[in-house]
Amino acid sequence: MIEKYFEICKSDLNVKCKLYCNDIRSVRNIIVSCHGFGGNKDNSPFRRLAMRVLGKKDDWAMITFDWPCHGQDARQKLCLADCDRYLSLVIDCVGSSFRPDALYANATSFGGYLTLKYIKEHGNPFQRISLRCPAVDMDHVLFDNILTEEDREQLRKGRDVLSGFERKVRITP
Repeated sequence: MIEKYFEICKSDLNVKCKLYCNDIRSVRNIIVSCHGFGGNKDNSPFRRLAMRVLGKKDDWAMITFDWPCHGQDARQKLCLADCDRYLSLVIDCVGSSFRPDALYANATSFGGYLTLKYIKEHGNPFQRISLRCPAVDMDHVLFDNILTEEDREQLRKGRDVLSGFERKVRITP
């Protein structure tokens, strides 16, 4: 299995990506995998999924990427519009570079929320989607499970807060 890092650059965007495949010339089906809040493109569940799928199917590939403010991304403030632009750019790049027969989505938590949001706003480009614990009400998940009371108060006052796990993410009101 090949693991290759690459970047998609367009105007002010620079999306850090990772490709898993057996043979880049024979790719016909692609899975776009979206990690959760505080995660990154190098997480082990995605690698295990790629190994499982690519171990059985030579003409498949999987692409993961870092959301804004996650992993190796350089952005300082997390906003949903940027997340939408990142996913749009990845989908467009996959379509134009590989011209796959089918596109699939695999997403976890925050990535599931953003995938569903994308489908609602742009239509569904995916043959099938697989969601692992999608955070369908992200406000509720953030306010009740991730942010502290101090963070919630700062957001109510219109101020940004830092939250997250390995890497802290600046969250705007």
